[in-house]
Amino acid sequence: MQNLRRTLAAAGLVLCGMPAGLAEEVSVSEAQVDGISIGGGLLDLSSATLLPYQPFEFCYEAESYSYAPARAEEVWAYFELVPVNAPTLGERPAALQLSGSVGADGINQPRDVAAIVEAFRYLGNQSIANGEVAPRTVIALITEFQNSIGLVPDGKIDPGGYTERRLDERVARRGQGPQQVQDQRSLQTLELVGAMMPRLAFQAPGELDVRKCVTWRAPKWGGEYELRYAPSSLVQPIGSIQTDAQLEDWKDYFLERPTRPMGTIFVDDTPIENLPYAMTLALNGRRPGGQQERLGGGASDEPLELSWAPRLADPGNAENIEIEYSVRITPTDSDWGAWTSAQRTEYTFLLKGYHKFELRTRYRNSGERAWTESPQASRLDFFLDEHFTSPVSSKGITEVVTSAASGIAPAWISENLYTESKAFLAGVTYYESAQFEPLAYIENDIDLMAETFGSVGFETVTRAPGNGTRAEILNALQGFLREVKEGDRVVLYFSMHGFESETDSSNPYLASRDCDPEFPGTNCIPLKLIEQLVRNAVAPVEDNGKGAQHVLVILDACSVGMGLMRQTSKSVDDEVGFVERSVIDARGAHVMTAGLADQVAFVDNTRKISFFTQALATALAGEADYIPDGVITLRELELFVRHRVALETKAKQTPMVGDIAGAGQIAFVVTP
Repeated sequence: MQNLRRTLAAAGLVLCGMPAGLAEEVSVSEAQVDGISIGGGLLDLSSATLLPYQPFEFCYEAESYSYAPARAEEVWAYFELVPVNAPTLGERPAALQLSGSVGADGINQPRDVAAIVEAFRYLGNQSIANGEVAPRTVIALITEFQNSIGLVPDGKIDPGGYTERRLDERVARRGQGPQQVQDQRSLQTLELVGAMMPRLAFQAPGELDVRKCVTWRAPKWGGEYELRYAPSSLVQPIGSIQTDAQLEDWKDYFLERPTRPMGTIFVDDTPIENLPYAMTLALNGRRPGGQQERLGGGASDEPLELSWAPRLADPGNAENIEIEYSVRITPTDSDWGAWTSAQRTEYTFLLKGYHKFELRTRYRNSGERAWTESPQASRLDFFLDEHFTSPVSSKGITEVVTSAASGIAPAWISENLYTESKAFLAGVTYYESAQFEPLAYIENDIDLMAETFGSVGFETVTRAPGNGTRAEILNALQGFLREVKEGDRVVLYFSMHGFESETDSSNPYLASRDCDPEFPGTNCIPLKLIEQLVRNAVAPVEDNGKGAQHVLVILDACSVGMGLMRQTSKSVDDEVGFVERSVIDARGAHVMTAGLADQVAFVDNTRKISFFTQALATALAGEADYIPDGVITLRELELFVRHRVALETKAKQTPMVGDIAGAGQIAFVVTP
């Protein structure tokens, strides 16, 4: 790592470890901090008060940069939150050995209560740092802790119980002290590369206008914290930091470097003693018991369901309190969902790996206008061994249909929406390169799709030359697109080998007959070119586009699950894809791939056709009409095909849909 340890110091200082031949001195302005903001407004750092875990944002910018690297590099900035005037830990409390229960409806012997309070003090809760602690506060602390470990909260700790064991473990792990908050250190990329690469070392530095805003969450424990940054940045070759372990190594490196204060925040962790409820979470109808659940994943007959219910402190007051919920699942969701009174959500697709489900709540009493939000989100962790996929449950369909104002009339789509419907089909069976195996059933795929599109109202179905070269396929495609008119519905279907470039994994290719994978830029078909042609097809006529209403690209090929997939988990509220007419009215282009980027597109040797293409034909024949209105939306098509293929390939192949341009979604009318 030492050869990569090159830091940019404050303006005018020397860059260490610089390769021979580069300038001996570089300069970079220090991070110019212009404040911390919440909700877009500047926050006065002298009086910023946040709740535990509350998100906050700080922004920084760079004004100049004169270093001209010999290779593409990126700049990283280091930030940390450090407790101010934090109390010393003192001696670690002995392991809890309660003689009786503590908390709600507990025995609450003074010695046991004192041991629990001392454990929470040692963990860093400053709201109970001094003086007596009220019984209601003890119950609130226990409830918050049980929520944080995913346990059904009852506000009570029993001798030898799960909560006691976990609290003991947390105290035992508290070894580093409050001076360094481990979860509050970050390396952030400051994207100067595009601005600095065109410069040469002898040129005068130009002005940059580079700004970045970073969102963090406030620490769990209360008190005053100082936000600090390192004036020395980190310069690395682009892509050299790829793993969490490498990031942690560089964070540790900055522990030895001086940091400077940006401002302070205050975290108020005083327990809300009068919170009128605690939350109970369930996964597939079962309470997880506080441990991370490990699920098999794969193709399931039922969606994955998460449900919850409040346990009211005063059940007799249920009619006088209103509670709403908002959820998110990490790493899929970037934002919290809308507030709703629903107490369940379903997921029909999730990627394999670790997932964190979080539930936040807010409440108000009858007659009140303002909501009070609970400071602590309930949480449930689980791990999927394989990609998970399922059909939509009838329960979910009922809820969506009930909430829908009206359906989309098939006659309106057929008579008013599209000027004309056109499909382009291209397939390659044999290849000149020995690296590509022949694909025996491509003609069957093409024949089936030609028949299918004809049956759902496509007036024009154009086939590219069989086993075509790059030039033959692209010439046929461009000729086809020249005939596209404003308002047309267009489908482009490709069935052939796909692969990623060894030098650029972000640019997949389709293999024409003369494609050489060792030199893909010569005779192979880059998907970026197809994407460019599609964007032009859907662009408005006044912008020199063709003005097509909807374009759908279908790729029955391996290794082309492009990185433009949209959100991969959907709650039941939008799972089936009921689409308002305004969305259908809008222009849009999407791509459907046979699988994810690392998956193979399998062939059903019994039926002599690909699983993906067979599922498409079955879906458009009417099976994907989840809402029985005679119309199959893109979302319905995606749900059916994804689950059918995953089911038949034992979850080894997972079709996906990604966005190319616009919000409009293609629709198909089911033939009676």
